Amino acid sequence: MGVIGISYIDYMSMTFRTINAIINAHQQRRKDEYRNGWEQTRMLAFYAANPETAKKAGSPKGLIKFPWETAETPKLSKEEIRGTFEGLDKKIKELHG
Repeated sequence: MGVIGISYIDYMSMTFRTINAIINAHQQRRKDEYRNGWEQTRMLAFYAANPETAKKAGSPKGLIKFPWETAETPKLSKEEIRGTFEGLDKKIKELHG
């Protein structure tokens, strides 16, 4: 609770949905800070590189590509998500009789 900056009393008075939203926002903020740090590092590397390397790269993104820039997570349709959950429900029922 101290990591996300809420007191124990506040935590105990929150709903699961609120707690989940706070945790997700905290994780997104940490991810953004991490990525921004690497973006700054790439920018410094681009301008610190010798002129020939920078010319070949064309831009800081041409120098280094980060995983979050190249691998996009595919968006699933509602039907695909529903099918996944139905499949999981079926497996759970099979396991528990």
